[in-house]
Amino acid sequence: MRSLTRTRSCVAIFCLPALVFSMLFTLLLFTPSALATPLFSDVPDTHPYSPAINDLKARGVVSGFADGTFLPDGHITRQQFAKVIVKALGLPVTGDEVCPFGDVRQGLSTVDPFYPDKYVAVCAAAGITTGKTASTFDPEGKVTRAQLITMVARAAELASPPSSYVPPFGNFDPAHYPWARKAAYAGLLDGLQGMGRSFGFSAPATRAEVAEVLTADRRFGVDYSMTKVDWPVFFRQLKASGRDFIGRYLPWKGAAWRQVTKAELEAATAAGVDYFFWFEDSDNHFSARNGFAQGVADAQEALRALERLGVPTATPVYYTVDYPASDGSEIDAYFRGIVSVVPVSQVGAYGNYVTIDWLHQNGLATYFCQSNAWPQPEGWHPVAQMRQDVTSLWIGGVHCDRLTVTAPDFGQCRAW
Repeated sequence: MRSLTRTRSCVAIFCLPALVFSMLFTLLLFTPSALATPLFSDVPDTHPYSPAINDLKARGVVSGFADGTFLPDGHITRQQFAKVIVKALGLPVTGDEVCPFGDVRQGLSTVDPFYPDKYVAVCAAAGITTGKTASTFDPEGKVTRAQLITMVARAAELASPPSSYVPPFGNFDPAHYPWARKAAYAGLLDGLQGMGRSFGFSAPATRAEVAEVLTADRRFGVDYSMTKVDWPVFFRQLKASGRDFIGRYLPWKGAAWRQVTKAELEAATAAGVDYFFWFEDSDNHFSARNGFAQGVADAQEALRALERLGVPTATPVYYTVDYPASDGSEIDAYFRGIVSVVPVSQVGAYGNYVTIDWLHQNGLATYFCQSNAWPQPEGWHPVAQMRQDVTSLWIGGVHCDRLTVTAPDFGQCRAW
């Protein structure tokens, strides 16, 4: 619940170590339009709030409408928002709650017996809402932008900013301005389009804006393998799509077509895009015979690659386990070789649940990116700061994987 206190101005970053032949085969057989099927028909990947909307969809917080739409420009009622924020925060609902507001009905949904009164009751008990009066909630009223921001800020229990802090908007409703000021200082409003002096706080919040503010504790980015790209154009389009970091392969002895360059990093920095690094080299990292030696060699090569890019050699690197490991002992020697060269604080790992769990339990990595490239019956590992969704995404002609960051620090280099 308290994860909403993380600011978007914090550092973050990542990339794709997917099966090369599979990716090339897909690129040859399908067009971008055939691959890039949005989760909602009216929310294309170019929509500035699409990462936030899709994140809530993936987490089961929203489901959209029966016709496959989300209606991003539509509005949300106060009782609908109560359900959405309770689910987004993971607050428990038992069914025993008693709603303090007499105008909130029971049993409006044949699918969800808790809607709407139990969700409203949970919000009231948590101090997220105070209602219109002590006994009324106005359940059918539209949630305004000011109300949305206030309720999310209350849920996050935000501290007051320094007295010298001036938000990008002027003073408005005294009941909501202090909360909006806290939210702005914490970075919860960074992704809202049009934020500034003319922002209409009294206007109804759109469904897309609700998604954006509710996912303000997350950052969205991409990883990719292409290198022949007009980088300034690409990074402008990346940011316009609601994403602000990339994951890229370090240079090594082969496959130059997919490796990051200084020019690319300079363009990312100029555009305010963060970046982080993957390292993927030999086919036999994990063999029992030479796993430790290969880990040593890869860590040394990664340090040389960072130096060639002009990046501090203390920068964390994600070493990829690009196959569905079934037993952590398969990768143990390799990572022990890595940490004999660099401290664990600089080691990241990309892989499936088994990989992440083994390395975490044995203290062999600090940063973790879990991918859904393989079946994951265990679900998402709770220590994974990043997750990769290999559902196709095209930005500016570049085939990307979707990345979501849920922690302020995931080993990224800052772009500012």
